[in-house]
Formats: sequence, structure tokens, C-alpha cells
Amino acid sequence: LPICFPVTIFLVANNLWDFEPATTANIGGVTTYADTNNPVTYPSANPLKDALNATDNVGKRVAAATTNWWTGFEFSFASPVKIDATHKYLHTLVMVPVDGQKVVFDVKSGSSKVISDYVVTVPTANVWYDVVLDLSAYPFISGAAVKCGHWDKTEAGNYYIDEVYLDDKSAPRVGVTTAVNGLENARMIFTQGNRIVIESATVSTAYLYDTTGRLLQSAPAGSRTEFTVPQ
Repeated sequence: LPICFPVTIFLVANNLWDFEPATTANIGGVTTYADTNNPVTYPSANPLKDALNATDNVGKRVAAATTNWWTGFEFSFASPVKIDATHKYLHTLVMVPVDGQKVVFDVKSGSSKVISDYVVTVPTANVWYDVVLDLSAYPFISGAAVKCGHWDKTEAGNYYIDEVYLDDKSAPRVGVTTAVNGLENARMIFTQGNRIVIESATVSTAYLYDTTGRLLQSAPAGSRTEFTVPQ
């Protein structure tokens, strides 16, 4: 795992957020857009545990005053999320109350909204449906939003989202990795003072290079590996 210093700190992971406690560290901030008649809550109980989504918790929007299609979730990541060959398709599980209901997606890369008001029609109600967005054109993403409804018409009922997930598969998932397993395959890289910390690394050795390519340090990679940056 080569690292150059100075370095842009990226999160490289599959499971970005699934409303389980194990993935909250991936999220820098969550904004819920709601009003009295359109509450948005998380974590909420998963209304349908199945092969596609067996986790306990989800995000929920209740649509009562259906003119407010924009209610939903917007979240940012604690570190920008690297897009590469194995992490280029963003999957989000959604559930809608009426067949053919639409939901809307945004994705940000830095300060730019690279995907804006992307409309997806969910064909079947009250089942988990995997929405897939191709992010291969972007070097990283910094946040995303799911608007549980659509300006054309938002039907009353319960909307759910879950399992915000990156992989190399353009086809919708037929099964998902749970929060625990997803984080076992993740690499969280961040700084603490003059130290670079790598958590949950899946490689055998981590390497620290300077910007000229000179190897400064190496260490066996485990659940937590630390490098002290030379002054």
C-alpha cells in the first residue's frame, strides 16, 4: 500500500453507509430534509429483511404532504472516497410505497455536484431495489443525496434507503455484504498530528514514500498501522 507524503487522504471501501453503527465513521455529516408532515428518520428498523438486505437499520422518509418531493438524506464523507477500478459503481438500495414511483439522486466530487437530480423509476413497490450510478468518470466522491420522491408526483407512504455501496459491478446486486464484512474489506487512512494511520488494511505490508518516490518506512499491515511522518 504505497503512500506519498504530502498525501491526499482517501477512504477506499465498499460499504460506505448502511445505517449500522459500524459505518458511522465514514460519514462526516448528515442533513435530513423534512417538515412536520414529511418526517425523515434514521436509524429505523428494516421493514424487509431478505437476501438483498439483511441488515437491521435503514433510513426512512414518511410522505404525508406529498408536494414536498425533496425530502430525504444528504450526507458527506469524513474523507473523500476514492473511485478506482474496483470502486466505480455506486449502489443504493431503495424501497418505495407505490409501483413506478421515482426517486432522485445527487453526487458531489469536492465542491462540484457532478450528478444532479438524477431520476430513477422504481418499478415495484415494497421491495428492495438496487439503484446503480456509474462514477468511473470521477477521481473521488465527497458526498451524495437521495431525495425520496419526485417533483412530477410523490405518492404517500414510506420510503426507505440503505446499503450505500461501491463495487466494480454495473448490474444491480442480488445480495449485499453486511456492515461488518464490508468494513473488513475497507482501508481507512487518516492523519493524527504527525502520524498517518491505516485501519482495517487488507494488504500484508504498508509502505510510506515521499514525493520523490523514496521509501521512508514500511510496516506489517494489521487492523491498525501507524507511521510517524519525518519532520
